[in-house]
Amino acid sequence: MITVKNVTGGYNASTAIVHNLSFSVKKGHFFALLGPNGSGKTTIIRLIMGALSLHSGDIIIDGRDVREYKPRELAQKVAVMTQENEIGLDFTVQEIVSLGRYPYQKSIFFKENTAKDHEIVEQVMKQTQVWSFKDRPYNALSGGEKQRVLLAKALAQEPDLLLLDEPTNHLDVRHTMELLDLLKKLQLQTNLTIIAILHDLNLTSLYADGIGLLCGGELYGTYNGLLEENAKDFSEVYEVDMQFHSHPDVAKNQIFVSPSFLFESKEEVLTNFLSVKEAEHHMELLFAKPLRTISVGTNGKGITWEDGFYIAKNKESGPTKQSMHFFGDAVVFAYNSEKNCCEKWVDSKQINNAWSALLILTTYKHSYQLGVITATYFDDKELMNVAMQLTAIKTELQLKAEAHSYSHEPLSLLTVSSYGQAESQRKNDVQSATKEIIQLLQHAWKSLYYDSDNQKQNEVYRIMK
Repeated sequence: MITVKNVTGGYNASTAIVHNLSFSVKKGHFFALLGPNGSGKTTIIRLIMGALSLHSGDIIIDGRDVREYKPRELAQKVAVMTQENEIGLDFTVQEIVSLGRYPYQKSIFFKENTAKDHEIVEQVMKQTQVWSFKDRPYNALSGGEKQRVLLAKALAQEPDLLLLDEPTNHLDVRHTMELLDLLKKLQLQTNLTIIAILHDLNLTSLYADGIGLLCGGELYGTYNGLLEENAKDFSEVYEVDMQFHSHPDVAKNQIFVSPSFLFESKEEVLTNFLSVKEAEHHMELLFAKPLRTISVGTNGKGITWEDGFYIAKNKESGPTKQSMHFFGDAVVFAYNSEKNCCEKWVDSKQINNAWSALLILTTYKHSYQLGVITATYFDDKELMNVAMQLTAIKTELQLKAEAHSYSHEPLSLLTVSSYGQAESQRKNDVQSATKEIIQLLQHAWKSLYYDSDNQKQNEVYRIMK
């Protein structure tokens, strides 16, 4: 439909805003232009419309150079919906939409709408759901209604290519979604080609078929959506660390950013974020801030943010805040990163400064519950991987226990909580932290079932009396 080839241009002959841009948009596709403020997005729209002169390069629309089109011809082929939402004269909605028929009118000064003009105007007003208030003054409308009227005006030109300059600017979430839903419906039903300047990257991911990313007047790249492997490009252009994760309901990625004020540079050890609160029948391991946590099993929650671990001798109502609940006899071990060994947590009132991971293993009504707290940052994928490894190792250990006639007890809860932050210089990377956690599980299991002579222990330390 449109090809932009080696285009350089700007607002005057001496100063170029965009440099050597090249991209193509197929007919019937929705292409989004993204980039920081001042990167040249609006300049591209104006160059396509012929409002600005090309310094060099070519813009081809339906096989013809844009410079070959007469103004009326181009207006019949391409329409622009601008950010404008105020019109000086007190026109009615229908009069505003009728202005979109100007490319088909023979006279500039004496405009007479034909039967076809009236038919097209009514059709696009119904498409955009503004027909019901066609006689209302335009300036009396809400922001969302005005945008739909301006869209109807652009559609009245019967364009093959629709250009949109920040169409959702100043709209709330509901009206933004309504407008983009309408545009997508028109694209799919009428094979309309759309090039839109957008600022919301998550909405762009949901609606656009392709993306052009601009930076400093140059095209940084074109993308078929927000793919995980392109997160670095977008982070560099916007100068913000971005994480791409899948949408829970749609096969698209969404962008997540983390405010820097929430993070402090601290050595990644348990004492920086973990405290203990004891009562007669239970103990709480409290986190200084919610930790990213994966929990699986019959009592698992999936991937969540948790405020701590609640450990009780018997099953009872736990705290009201977001905590993982463990019940039964508990044995607790910590990994000492200075000595590179596993240690039993003997005094619950003291947390060693050298501890980098903690493991809680409880038995309750013929089932196990396993909780891990690590001071190393794990992203969601890494949390899932370590949970799978722990499950496999627990199964292997259990098979060995069954070979010694120890009873089979299922794992009703496996949870791993991660404290660290992605941008920090981590003392322990994910690989070494995973090894620490595995060693803790093996050590705890051995303490639960075996002594040095491979016999079942007569006495196991219980942190809960």
